[in-house]
Amino acid sequence: MASIVKRGKSYSVVYYQGTGKKRQQVWESGLSYSTAKSRKTQIEHEQATNTISTVDSRDMTVSEFLYEFIEKYGLKKWRASTYDGNNGLLENYVHPYLGDKKLRSIKTKTVDDYYHFLETEAEPATNMGRPMWEHITASTIHDIHKVLRCAFNLAVRWEYISKNPFLNATLPEHHEKERVILEPEQILKVLEFTNRPEYYDYYLIHCAILIAIGCTVRGGEIGGLQ
Repeated sequence: MASIVKRGKSYSVVYYQGTGKKRQQVWESGLSYSTAKSRKTQIEHEQATNTISTVDSRDMTVSEFLYEFIEKYGLKKWRASTYDGNNGLLENYVHPYLGDKKLRSIKTKTVDDYYHFLETEAEPATNMGRPMWEHITASTIHDIHKVLRCAFNLAVRWEYISKNPFLNATLPEHHEKERVILEPEQILKVLEFTNRPEYYDYYLIHCAILIAIGCTVRGGEIGGLQ
């Protein structure tokens, strides 16, 4: 038997191959629903006639590989927030532009052209509550690069490809902005001003600052506290 699983905007066909200790689960990812339905029927027929076949890695597309990467690496290694962020980068900026290309066709020149396109022509994904940029920022391209470099390192380890084309890619220049940090006397003034138990919003900020200072907790972690 085979089953169809929805992953993001595409579908995967999942089935088991082998017997005994060699029995393993196989995912064929990055398919449309109609393709997945046809493949499911084909697999079940091949299982019934004992002629099961698998997808040749030489024909694997970038999307097929990335969905497998997310399934076998991302779900195990990334925290929930990291998973959502990385998956969003792949869905918005990678699958639409590189997804249909053959995995083995991606070269360093392909990557350089792709980053140049993202920087100069591609439209940024809309993000509610944030200003709309005219072009995709260098910071976002660097984040995309981190995910793809990691993914293609795994592709080399899995022997899908011989070398990682992202290792020597040319990235747009990007400088981290220095964050403004309050001086101790400024923090004391804020604490004094917000120390108003009778006003919920003020006192909530007061408590959050105390936790941040005393426990060196990040903003996102403070926001998750009850």
